[in-house]
Amino acid sequence: TVHGSGEIDVEWQLTPLREIATVPRIGLQLRAPRAFRRLHWYGRGPHETYPDRKQSGRVGVYGEDVDAANLPYVMPQEYGNKTGVRWATLTAADGMGLRVASSELLQVSAHPFETRCLEEARHTFSLDQGGATTFNIDFHVCGLGNGSCGPAVLDQYKVVAAPQIHRIT
Repeated sequence: TVHGSGEIDVEWQLTPLREIATVPRIGLQLRAPRAFRRLHWYGRGPHETYPDRKQSGRVGVYGEDVDAANLPYVMPQEYGNKTGVRWATLTAADGMGLRVASSELLQVSAHPFETRCLEEARHTFSLDQGGATTFNIDFHVCGLGNGSCGPAVLDQYKVVAAPQIHRIT
């Protein structure tokens, strides 16, 4: 529903066509103008947090630039998730942009790369920043586990594609 004020209410429904063991995330992904490079959120931070790695994140209002320099890993991969988010904004320098909120806690992240680029790149220098910012607004994100040198993701942090309805504004 689009309101005269510019506010948009989104009701989102997932109905899997077949059973899928687990998925990385359930949510929405938007491509915003590259000028939208400032992320603010009210949730856990100031660093990245994931469902199974969030204890050190304190609830507060935080902000960061959506910049390639924020990729904290040698090999490109998923990064920058924020858990326990009540609202988030993705804005340009003039303050214009997007604001999302929900009655349920969200998870958000923003990158100067398309998700496909993060998945395919083998080195950070090969990432193409393109002309847009990727803004992830998620209801569920899979935990990280520690499969490289320890246990895989615990069952309670896995995301199963099951019928569900969510609302954001």
